[in-house]
Amino acid sequence: MTLKDARDPKVREAGEYVQSGQKWKANEAVVEVESKLRHKDIVGTTCKGRQGLGSESTTRWKGASARERRMLVQQEIRNQEEDARVVKAVEMGNQGKWTKWEAEQRELTLSDIWKYTAFQLQFLLKAVYDVLPTPTNLKTWGLTEDPMCTLCQKPANLEHILSSCHVALTQGRYTWRHNQVLRALAHTLETERKKDLIQTEHPRFISFVRSGEQTTGTKLQHRKGILNMARDWGLRVDLEKKLVFPPIVETTQRPDILLISEQTKKLVVIELRVPW
Repeated sequence: MTLKDARDPKVREAGEYVQSGQKWKANEAVVEVESKLRHKDIVGTTCKGRQGLGSESTTRWKGASARERRMLVQQEIRNQEEDARVVKAVEMGNQGKWTKWEAEQRELTLSDIWKYTAFQLQFLLKAVYDVLPTPTNLKTWGLTEDPMCTLCQKPANLEHILSSCHVALTQGRYTWRHNQVLRALAHTLETERKKDLIQTEHPRFISFVRSGEQTTGTKLQHRKGILNMARDWGLRVDLEKKLVFPPIVETTQRPDILLISEQTKKLVVIELRVPW
């Protein structure tokens, strides 16, 4: 599309061929998607659920620029590939169980992949598709004869090992796992909280620029997020000793983490779950 929409006629007429897979052809996919986008212009924007008329605005193919058309085509092709992937996953009884989860979708970006170790990424992907070497899987693969849990003598599938063994629950193994994640989360929040406090100790000065001159230096990047809403956050974590809710409201609940700002009258409640 970049070559086809170029301003130079020689570039447009060069006839460059874009290599793609044997089953998927880039030029055929672009032509098909362009026809679908033109059809969407005829149909118009449809409302979903309880949306009112005009509540959602989209970029139309007819009035889009060359750059916007490229983005529309790319997004439409991504959506088609994602739909095909989900359809394939639904057909798979065991590895497609994740399609029935009632959880928010999680995007695994390239930056996230670079931060993970090889073992972490391997465990994450195999856990989603249930191909970890659990006793039930090893029995299915013919690598062992006993698919039972060594603690309670029940079938040890992925769900059972990670969250459903009553013996592990009684022994406090799930609580220990929960607290390890909570401790790491609290450490990160405490580090960011202290970083914000240190930054506010130094005054900021305005650099004046004479008329006709340009500024030199980098622009200040404002941090976004909940911690940027206040500078006097107090952190309370439900570790070692019982967390007591502040006397703002009477409750017996014990959240895992509390962030309190007396100056801005803000309270952030964090409840951690470590599901299978």
